[in-house]
Amino acid sequence: YIRNNQEEATRLERSPNDQFEGPLGYDGYFSRGGGVLKTFRDLKTVAIAAAFTYDYKKKYVVDLTYRLDGSSASGQLDPYSKNPSIGLKWNFQKENWFKNAPWLNYGDIRLTGGQNIYPNGSLTDIYGEYNPTGFYNNSPRVGINSDRIPNPYLKAKNVIQYNFGLDFGIFDGKLDLIFDTYYKKVDNELFTNVLSNTLGFNTYQSNGVSLANYGYELSLTSRPLSKESKLQWTISLNGAWNQDVLLGIPDQYNGQYINIIDNQDNIVQYIALRTGRNSLSNYLFINQGVYGSTADVPVDPVTGLRMRNDNNSSTLRSYQGGDARLLDANGDYVINGADRQVSGNTQPLVTGGFTNNFQYKQFGLNIFASFTAKRSILNNALAKRLELLSDPFNTNSIPPAGNLNIWSGPGDTDATFANAYDYAHGSYMNNFRYEQTLWQENGSYFKINQVTLSYNVEKKLAKRIGLNGIRTFLSSSNLIVFSPYTGPNPENVTSLGKDLSAGYPNPRTFTLGFNVTF
Repeated sequence: YIRNNQEEATRLERSPNDQFEGPLGYDGYFSRGGGVLKTFRDLKTVAIAAAFTYDYKKKYVVDLTYRLDGSSASGQLDPYSKNPSIGLKWNFQKENWFKNAPWLNYGDIRLTGGQNIYPNGSLTDIYGEYNPTGFYNNSPRVGINSDRIPNPYLKAKNVIQYNFGLDFGIFDGKLDLIFDTYYKKVDNELFTNVLSNTLGFNTYQSNGVSLANYGYELSLTSRPLSKESKLQWTISLNGAWNQDVLLGIPDQYNGQYINIIDNQDNIVQYIALRTGRNSLSNYLFINQGVYGSTADVPVDPVTGLRMRNDNNSSTLRSYQGGDARLLDANGDYVINGADRQVSGNTQPLVTGGFTNNFQYKQFGLNIFASFTAKRSILNNALAKRLELLSDPFNTNSIPPAGNLNIWSGPGDTDATFANAYDYAHGSYMNNFRYEQTLWQENGSYFKINQVTLSYNVEKKLAKRIGLNGIRTFLSSSNLIVFSPYTGPNPENVTSLGKDLSAGYPNPRTFTLGFNVTF
């Protein structure tokens, strides 16, 4: 286990004491040797492994492995991890009772389980960091970085996984199947903890998060036509159902932590880490439509005030007809951060694709499609569009809103969107805030990714002009997407399911090409 890289620094003279100034030194001109060492912060790992494999008549197979892993990304108090694994396989087509089963080409059952680690910390997380902090008596000073306290107990991420699999092929290649189901438990996931402002440090890294993933994966390949048929057809289908559950976070958060993410266009996204749910849920205000009139707004029986936006008694912040009807989750007649609820899942539950390949004489046709189901997308592109309408002094171009169901006046109880033209009142109500379920949509889709039509010139014709082969093809990609999503493209979103419609859209392309073999 190598750990000397945390000491790589440059020592300086003309300072009030013989401290180490670094890691790179405050001023290289006064360096007293050593130089800047290029391996600073390099991670070191070491592993000792043993493996054993045994099979009986190629029918029963056993694989055993054992690893002792060490990493400099783990704390010095616990640098090593013991990682065993086992794999069992039964090739059941070799059993005697399948000798008279010519319809079975191959078949096996797999059962595996094991543990592995993934270093996920850094040297500064474990040992802390010293930075130049200014001058004292015109000499540079170095002090500890008080933003993050070091954690010498930090461990590598630990993954335990179990898998059951089934493979078989039947009817001389007409059907091949691969099926897997798995359960994966992840412990010691890295988490940034916020400390009390009385401790002198702001944060520290810990291994306080654990989660589980489980799911099913299926792959099918079929060749339904006989090998003697002039038309050959191959169908390939794959699909996966994957679910994750957050099992634990640090105790001080009582089972829930809200992660605030601010990325492109400064549009804040709230992600809820709540134990017992999927690990990347949205945290949103629940939109229940639009108030048809001011008489529909709930009134606090204690204060006599209408429902308000934020805890402010000003009537300018009281809801009225045409405002967004947001759920008052805690019943205090005030809409604020305490009313956000966990909603949706930013990660797809079901993914997959299929390929159809046809071959008739020299002609070929290939169709590739993919699908995603059960995913939530935040249509922030539409939110941005309506936000532009609410500012009369906005110098940006205003997109048309005639196709949107905007509140039209008192008595309109079927509107989808709040009044966008009451500029003075709207500035206090934030009716088009991004963190609400109004923008959360079903992001499922089915997409025809690519279609290719090809023709292979007969070899005897190609050889007449001195060539081995000629192939011409016409291909089109990104043909069409079928989706209930109302935004531009359910594919062109961030990893957390936020559609900003930034940058260029996915192009639809057509390609005519030739392949020549000499």
